[in-house]
Amino acid sequence: MAKSNNKTEQKLPGKAGRNLTKSKNKSPAKNDGTPTKQSCEKKSPAMTLPPKKNEMPIKDSPPKAKEMPKNPYVPSPRNRNNGDKVKEIHKILILEKSDGTPFGWAFIGFYDVKEWLKSLCNRDGSLTSLGDETFQPFTNLSIRWILNSELADKIWVIYIDTNNGEINGSFPVTANVLYANKIARAILSSNVKWGPGTFEVTEHKLTESQEEDLNRQVDAKIAPTHAVREQELFLQQIASCDAMLESLI
Repeated sequence: MAKSNNKTEQKLPGKAGRNLTKSKNKSPAKNDGTPTKQSCEKKSPAMTLPPKKNEMPIKDSPPKAKEMPKNPYVPSPRNRNNGDKVKEIHKILILEKSDGTPFGWAFIGFYDVKEWLKSLCNRDGSLTSLGDETFQPFTNLSIRWILNSELADKIWVIYIDTNNGEINGSFPVTANVLYANKIARAILSSNVKWGPGTFEVTEHKLTESQEEDLNRQVDAKIAPTHAVREQELFLQQIASCDAMLESLI
């Protein structure tokens, strides 16, 4: 029995030593309720690890900028630098048919003088003036607005009707170039303010396709020359001839 007691005494110190070591690692709370050192320590915030190579950072990355929606409206024709209007070119095209016969004139960018252009084709025999120039009336000139054509879009066209040959009051076709130059002088001498370098007068020979297209759009709209002549004869027929008799009725 004495021998077994010695073995027991030898083992007890070892266990006690181990228990003592464990108790040293633990900081028991004090009886007065003061928190232990371990409970008072603040936890440090979690650190963000640097991104791996070729990998975008997940945290703290800047928000992606939103793309602006495209503007569905077409901006007005203005210079983006200073807001000035884009230079508008005004043109008179002296038109010739594919066989060299004068066709008439096309006017591009003539919005400011469109009413005056119409007056050049009057049927009442009135003179037309603009600036320093005066124009004779002609019975075989017709003007039409053409929205789309193979020649150009949004143009005024004055057409010379030569189907019935030269009759009294018809335009002399050999003066087609001179007529365009006279129109240009009239505009430049008027109060129409077109900037320098924005006005052109050029000759243009129509292709067969352009000529056919213009003929289709112009001929369908103008009154035939013979109809105009018949109207003049009718007006002469019904004109007043006896003032005395007219006063009785």
